Amino acid sequence: MARPSAKFTYIETLPKQTWLIILGLAVLLHVLIWDPLKLLNLVGTVAALVYLAQVRGSDSR
Repeated sequence: MARPSAKFTYIETLPKQTWLIILGLAVLLHVLIWDPLKLLNLVGTVAALVYLAQVRGSDSR
């Protein structure tokens, strides 16, 4: 389900475009550097978890 850009300002998080860039780069790094214990892959995983907690988790509010 798509989320409108206004929802990102409503929950006071990063703008939608910023999340798309961060998560897109994380996926690209996971594909190019497939070693789960590399620092950049761990940072990408944490970014995805923060996104899930902030933006997706706000659906219940």
